[in-house]
Amino acid sequence: MQSYVLKGLQEVKTNGSKFKATEQEFYAANVFERAGELDNSVKSLRLATAFVLDLKSTHEDAPDVYRYHHENFLLRLTGTVDRAHLLVGASLLLSPSKLKKIGANEFVAKSIALDYPELHECLNRLLATVAKHKSARNEVAHSNAFSTRELGLFSAVVSLNIDVGDETEFNDLMDSHFSKSGAELALLVADLVSGIEALLDALVPIHENLFAGNA
Repeated sequence: MQSYVLKGLQEVKTNGSKFKATEQEFYAANVFERAGELDNSVKSLRLATAFVLDLKSTHEDAPDVYRYHHENFLLRLTGTVDRAHLLVGASLLLSPSKLKKIGANEFVAKSIALDYPELHECLNRLLATVAKHKSARNEVAHSNAFSTRELGLFSAVVSLNIDVGDETEFNDLMDSHFSKSGAELALLVADLVSGIEALLDALVPIHENLFAGNA
C-alpha cells in the first residue's frame, strides 16, 4: 500500500492521470478499499446507535428521529454482511464481475465452502447475527416504515398532541424505550464486530501467502 500510495501521489503532483501498479500493489489497494468499506459500515452502525442512546424525549419530534436512526441502522446492518463477503471475494481474487452481480454473497460462499471452511464459518456467523433483523430491514427498504407497538403509541401522542395526563411520566417512558433500544443495538454491533474480527484473523494467512508467492 505504501508503494501504491507513493506512486499515486507522485502522479497527482505531476498532474498525471494514471500510474502503473504492480499486481501486488493493485491487490493491496483493492483489499484495502474493501476493508475500508466494511469499516465505514461498522462506524455508521455505531453512529446510529449513539444517536439512539443520546436521544431524549425533549427532542422535537423524538419518535420520528428515533425511527429515522433505527431505520438507518437496519439498512446498514445487512450491508455490513454484504461488504464482508466482498472483502473475502477480493482477498481470494474471485471474479470481479460476479462480485458486482446480485447473488454475490452466494457466489462467495459457494466458492470458499470446501477450500476455506474457516472463512465460510466466519461468514455464516455474521449472517446468523443479523438474520433475525432481515425481515424488518426488508420492510423498511421496500414497503413499511419501522415501527413497534411502543413507537406507534409515542408517535400518536406527539403528532396529535394527545393529553396523557402526567407529561413527565410519558417522557420518562419514551426515554426508557430509547435507552433500552439503544442498548440492544449496541450489543448487536458488539456481536457483529466480534464476528468481523474473527473473519479478519482468518484472512491474515491468505494475505501473507499471496504476498509470499505461495498462493
